[in-house]
Amino acid sequence: MSVPAVPRDQPYLHLLHDVAFRPVFIIGEHRSGTTILYKLLAATGLFNYVTYYHITHSNELLHNRICQQEAAAKEALQARFATLNLEDRGFDQIRVTPDLPEEYSFVLKRGASLWYVPRLARRNLPQFMTFCRKVQFIAGNDKPLLLKNPWDAANFLFLRQTFPNAHFIFIHRHPVYAINSKLKAVRSILAARNPYSALLDPAYARLFDRPGQLRLARALFPSFGDLDLRILTRLAINWTRYFLRNYNRIPAGNQVSIQYETLCARPGESINQIIQALNLPPHQGNYESWINPRPLKLLPPIVRHKARIQRRLAPYMAYNQYAPL
Repeated sequence: MSVPAVPRDQPYLHLLHDVAFRPVFIIGEHRSGTTILYKLLAATGLFNYVTYYHITHSNELLHNRICQQEAAAKEALQARFATLNLEDRGFDQIRVTPDLPEEYSFVLKRGASLWYVPRLARRNLPQFMTFCRKVQFIAGNDKPLLLKNPWDAANFLFLRQTFPNAHFIFIHRHPVYAINSKLKAVRSILAARNPYSALLDPAYARLFDRPGQLRLARALFPSFGDLDLRILTRLAINWTRYFLRNYNRIPAGNQVSIQYETLCARPGESINQIIQALNLPPHQGNYESWINPRPLKLLPPIVRHKARIQRRLAPYMAYNQYAPL
């Protein structure tokens, strides 16, 4: 029987005993704009944040920093990207680098099955705390730690209970466009192996070596009566109901809400709104250069069902003053 390898960070974990961090959670559904918001806020320099490198090297972050191997590890990761001809994420135009801001869900999911939902809970809280302390330690400052995980969008009350002093940035997007974007992404990563996702998520990488599981995953495709769209719509309904029922349980001083549409149209306004809400120093940046608008073309299943989607999400659309399409 083989003996599991000891994480390279094991000898250095005692350095984390006194490390504290101030979490700022970006809360929003998948494809609601959390990634571009994360990138814009990270670019201000006012936050520490989780990167692609942090996730792929989560068991050796302390070792690499203390043994001065961090630069070499990032160079090797960049070389891996080049070998795979990996320039963007494949399902959007976000450019891939070792320092690309990423979501902590991939740390929670490492070693788990494809079907594991990487939501923060009591069972994985120690793993999460250790990871966050590592990121904060190697940052070497007391800046707030910016975190995002769309799987925790309908879990923010647990986050609030666990981190009473945390701040929450809610981001909203017109639900028809959010579901349309999710549908495109899901169909893309199941149609063919996505090298970006495969490096982040070993369970996803293994899926393409297991034909039976791959067929099961692909059973969500449109040949089964738009089942994938129905599932995504149900998830959106669950999230919006949870939000509308619970957002006012977060103190006003600990939350701020923005809309994806405003972020894209007037990014400076949205970023400054967030910075002011968090009582951080003012920051000026060329945020418009980060925005790369693309035509919003709805997939045929979305066109067929958009009236039904909007009817079922009417309370959320009313809250955000979204007009029907």
